[in-house]
Amino acid sequence: MRSRSWIIFALASCFSSILMAQNTPEIAPEIADQSGAEQGEKHVSPPSKFQPVSNAIQSAADVSAGTFGANTGGGTYTFNGFTGFGTTSPAGSVHVFNGAFFIETNTDQQTAYGMAFRKARGTATAKAAVQSGDSAGFFGFNAWDGTIYRGVAMVKADVDGTPGASSVPGRLGFFVSSATSGQVIEQMRITSGGNVGIGTTNPQSKLHVLGDMRVARFGGITNVPSVTFSAARGTEGFPLASVVGDEIGRLLFLPWDGASTVPSSSIRAIVDGPVSSGVVPQAISFKTGINATPTESMRIESDGDVVVPGRILLGSSSAPLAQALTVTGNAHFYGTVTGTYIKAHYQDVAEWVPSREDLAPGTVVVLDAALGNAIKASHRAYDTSVAGVVSEQPGILLGEEGPSKEQVATTGRVRVKVDASRGAIEVGDLLVTSDKSGYAMRSTPIDVGGIPLHRPGTIVGKALETLREGEGEILVLLSLQ
Repeated sequence: MRSRSWIIFALASCFSSILMAQNTPEIAPEIADQSGAEQGEKHVSPPSKFQPVSNAIQSAADVSAGTFGANTGGGTYTFNGFTGFGTTSPAGSVHVFNGAFFIETNTDQQTAYGMAFRKARGTATAKAAVQSGDSAGFFGFNAWDGTIYRGVAMVKADVDGTPGASSVPGRLGFFVSSATSGQVIEQMRITSGGNVGIGTTNPQSKLHVLGDMRVARFGGITNVPSVTFSAARGTEGFPLASVVGDEIGRLLFLPWDGASTVPSSSIRAIVDGPVSSGVVPQAISFKTGINATPTESMRIESDGDVVVPGRILLGSSSAPLAQALTVTGNAHFYGTVTGTYIKAHYQDVAEWVPSREDLAPGTVVVLDAALGNAIKASHRAYDTSVAGVVSEQPGILLGEEGPSKEQVATTGRVRVKVDASRGAIEVGDLLVTSDKSGYAMRSTPIDVGGIPLHRPGTIVGKALETLREGEGEILVLLSLQ
C-alpha cells in the first residue's frame, strides 16, 4: 500500500492541471454566481471536458491499484475527468469530502513542498506571456445557503503590471461577501510595490486605509495601544544618529480640492537639540495653512516651552481682536502675570472685601469698624471712613472671591448711586457720602479764611455725568481723599 503522500501529490497534480487548462481567470462557480466582474474578467464555469466519473477514490488502496489513472512511476498518476476523495459524486476536477488536505515534507533540507498556481496565455504547447490584470490563481471559500453554495471569501493573485523580461509583477486581493448584497467584494489588496490597501484597490503608501481605523489593546495602564514612528539616518542595516532638524514622523491631513489632495496641515515630531546616547530631544510642530505649503502655527519644544507665531483664541473662533491671545470666558493663573501694560474693557480697579451685607452695585461703602477689614453701606453724610463703591464688573479685580465678600472699586470709573435732593449734581462736582444709605451727594465746601475747602477724607470722587434732581446712577471718577 502506498503512503498517503502519493494521494496528496496526485491531488496537487490534478489541481495544477486544472488551473493550467483554464485560459480565463475564474473562481469556483458558486463564487462566480455572486461576485460579478472584477477588472474586466469574465467568470465562467469549468470547461466541459472535466466530466464526473461513476465512482471515486475512497482510500489509498484505490490509488495504489491505479483505479483512477495510470501509474506513470515515481508516485505520479494521470487522471481523467473529475476526481473525488471521500465522495462518489465530485463537483469539481478535485473534490475532497469531509477531509483535510495536507502537504507533508520530510527532509533534512530547508526546502519543502507546496502548492503552486500557474498561469499562461496561449495553449499548453504554445504559451504566451500574461497581461496586466490576468488572474494567476485563487482560493475560494463557499458556504451553503440552504439551496446552493454561495461564495463567502476569496484570496486571489493577479498580474499587477506589464511583465518584464525576467519578472512578472503580482498582487494579492482579499475578498469577502457583503452582508447586504451577497457579492464577494475586494476589501484588502497587497500591490507589487508592497503597498497595502484596506478598503481601496489603489493604495498610495505602505498602509492606505479608506475608512476609520482603531487601535486597541487590553490588559491595564501599562499595556496601552500605540502607533510608532521611527526614523534614523543611514540605512536599515547601518543606521546613523539623527541630527537637529530631522523629522521623526508626521501626520498629514489631505482634503480634496476637486482635482487632487492638498496637504494643508500636519503634525510633526522634529529633533530640536543635540543627540547623544539615550538622549534625543524632540519638539512637536503643528503646521496649518490654505494650500500645499502650510506654515508652523505652534511648536511645543523639548523643554516644554510653547511657541505660537500667530494668535491663540480660547473659547471663541470668531474673536475680532488681533491680539496674540484672545480668551472668551474666564482664565485662572497660578503664578505671576507680567507685562508692559494691561488693557481692560471696564475702567475700574476693585478688590474683594468682606461684608456682612449683600450690597448692590453702585452702593457707596464705608469701613465697618465692628469687624475690621470689612465694609458696609454708608449711612452718614461726609463720612471720613468712606472706602469706595461696589462695582458690577471691574476692569481689574484683586483678592480672592468669597461668599461674604463684595467687589469694591477704589479707583477708576464706575457707576455710583447718587441723591440730588441736597443739590443738583453737575459734571465736575465732588461727591461725598449722604445720609441716605449707600448714596453719594454733591459736596458743599466750607469757607476757611475766605477760601472754599471740601472736607478732607470725605471725597468719593468726581461726577462725570449730570443729575439735577431725584435719585439715580451716574458715572463717577473715583478719587478717594
